[in-house]
Amino acid sequence: MRYFVPILLVTHLVCSSSCASNATQAISPPRITGVYTPAEMAELIRQWNTADGESIFVVSDRFAFFLTGNPVVFYVEMASHPEQFDAWMSQLGGTTLTDFGRGCIDRRCLREQMIHATESSRGPTKEAESVRLKILTLLRKTEVRSIE
Repeated sequence: MRYFVPILLVTHLVCSSSCASNATQAISPPRITGVYTPAEMAELIRQWNTADGESIFVVSDRFAFFLTGNPVVFYVEMASHPEQFDAWMSQLGGTTLTDFGRGCIDRRCLREQMIHATESSRGPTKEAESVRLKILTLLRKTEVRSIE
């Protein structure tokens, strides 16, 4: 069996949130680049379907990275998998948008990058655009919470 692992390259890790600095002017959100293909998204959806325990957190984060790296493919693929999309959205606040104080991901900056990706792209179909708008709405109303 062949597994696809999304490649993540994080560059320019400067974030406009107060966690990065107290600068008064907004700085470009961090850019996450990589190769994010429909085949990799299909593998992530497969992993989501079988995830339990800690693996839910890992796959949720990978979805977030994919969203920032290739938002249009993310919207299209999630529009084709509404159950998985709804499940991810319902758990996003307790997974990717929660800082448990023991990880290497700056979750506030990741949230900003997710917002930037959804604001600066559009879904190519009505269904994909609906996915984009749902993500953007949730991200705008959900702050990262810290649990230590």
